[in-house]
Amino acid sequence: TVPLQEIAEYAAEDADITLQLYNVLKKEMVDEKGKLFFDIEMPLVKVLARMEQSTEQGTPVTNYGTAIAQMNGILKRSLSIFPDLAVQVKAH
Repeated sequence: TVPLQEIAEYAAEDADITLQLYNVLKKEMVDEKGKLFFDIEMPLVKVLARMEQSTEQGTPVTNYGTAIAQMNGILKRSLSIFPDLAVQVKAH
């Protein structure tokens, strides 16, 4: 087993590094990268996590319509934020 003092030091160090990274990266999250992260990536994570959890619990997703509708909404938001992406998608 790992001594409690060692665990506490590691946890404190981990929290400190995380805070330092947050302070540096939060400035970048107000531009298009932030829109991408908050409006597209995070909502998509929720959909994918639900699909993953249902599969792990032995009840695979059966309502694909709901998942597709949610992903479609995310795609529409991404195209409104990044119009150049629509041109690239149409090209393929």
